[in-house]
Amino acid sequence: MAEFGANRSELDKFALWCKARAPEVILMESTGVLWQSPYEALESVGFTSRELKLVNARDVKSILGKKTDKQDALRLAEIARMGSVKA
Repeated sequence: MAEFGANRSELDKFALWCKARAPEVILMESTGVLWQSPYEALESVGFTSRELKLVNARDVKSILGKKTDKQDALRLAEIARMGSVKA
């Protein structure tokens, strides 16, 4: 699993990394305004709202317990594959 920082150059690397993998969908949780910079970086390499899906965090909320970013990423990938989420 790749890891990227939150500054602009890291977000640009993240966007290029995603582009190289040609995903059908990229699913992100809307957590305040934190989604905006990654979304912009992804748009800058050609992704559109057809591939980028922003979902409400409460709609894809984890079950209670220990929660990590990696666990969230795996859970969101599974939800995206099932296609069972409202963007």
